[in-house]
Order: sequence, then C-alpha cells, then structure tokens
Amino acid sequence: MLDSGSTTKIYTLFGPPGSGKGTAVRRLVRESSGVVTLSTGDLCRKHVSEGTDIGIEINKYTSVGNLVPDEIISAMVLEWVKEKDRDEKVEIVFLDGFPRSVGQVDALCDGFDCAGSNFAVVVFDLDDDEAEKRLSMRVVCGNKECQEIYSASTEPADGKCTHCGAEVVHRLDDDAGVIACRISGYRETENSIMERYGNCGAKVLHVNAKQDVPGVYDEFCEKIGFSSK
Repeated sequence: MLDSGSTTKIYTLFGPPGSGKGTAVRRLVRESSGVVTLSTGDLCRKHVSEGTDIGIEINKYTSVGNLVPDEIISAMVLEWVKEKDRDEKVEIVFLDGFPRSVGQVDALCDGFDCAGSNFAVVVFDLDDDEAEKRLSMRVVCGNKECQEIYSASTEPADGKCTHCGAEVVHRLDDDAGVIACRISGYRETENSIMERYGNCGAKVLHVNAKQDVPGVYDEFCEKIGFSSK
C-alpha cells in the first residue's frame, strides 16, 4: 500500500490501440508539472541495463524471447509507483500499458486502495473500425525518447517531429495483420479486466475517443478534474 496520508492520484489508462491514450497523457505531461507517466517497456530496459534484481529476472525471459511473467512486471511497476509517491513534486501518476492482464489487475488492487478516491481507471472508448483506420494511417517520432504520435491530419508536412525534430516513421506493428491481432487481443481481455476492476470497487471514467485529438484531450482533462485551458 502507499504511505498513509498519500495524496498522489493514480490513473490507469485503458482502451484499444489507437484510442489516443498515449497522445493525451504525453501532452498533459509536457504541459504540466507534477505529472508523470509510466512506460513499462522503458522501465524494463532501465532495470536490465542497471543490473537490478528485477532486471536480472526480466533478462532471463526476454533474452530467450519469452514473455515476462505478470508477477515480475507487477512488482516492478508497484515499486516504481511507490517511489513516485514518495517524491513530493509528483501529484499525478498515469499507468499506460499496465495492467494488461487480469493477474496484473489483481496485483494492482492488492498493492493499492483501488476503491479509494485517489485511484481511477480512465477508459478511452473507440470502436474497432475507427481504431484500425487510425493505426493504419498514423506515424510516430523515430526518437525513442520522444515517440510522439501523429494522425493523418497532424502529420508534419516536412516529416520531422514538431517536438524534437527527429524523422517520423511508420511503426512495424501498424501493418494490417498486426493491427487486427492487437485489437483482437484487447477485446479478448477487455471484459474480464473491467469486471476485475469492478470487483475491486475502482472508479471508472469514460472518455469518448472518437472525437478529434483536441476533443479527446479536453474531455480526458475534464474527467480527471484537470484544467486543459
């Protein structure tokens, strides 16, 4: 559990690929102080490069092409959140990409008071056809430290990221076959994960992700009580 008296707000983001979760939270982090977001992949790589106990365990699986078990990922994420909670400068923590399984939801609910006022699940609602359309047309910044996402309407005319200047590229997992698998994978676990959140008593906030990028961002900020103006 977090320290007694903690005021850090924790939001986990949930929605199909292409629903704009990452785009919205990256903008909020850029434009605000006291807001941090988790990249599970980056955190895994950090532990591996630093040779931590968790990193050694992660490397045992990734080095041979296997998925890292839920309990290892969950322990890593919970440790990270508790570390951020102890930082007085951090007011809001976003979890994007975690949890992705029922086991990870259970670990999250065991680690934190998910029924409390400082926790909520933000669901970005988007139908499969629109998700597939967006993913097939989007490009991302090739700089791994940035990875800003652009839609067909916001793609820079000069092919350069507007934030860091790196080339924008198409992601390898944004081809038609992989897109269908990613969306299908999300739908297969969607109901069981949301049911588990319900059993934990977690507050659920819904965002209409079919709007344009500014509209999604404004509603996202409104739902979490953060002024986007």
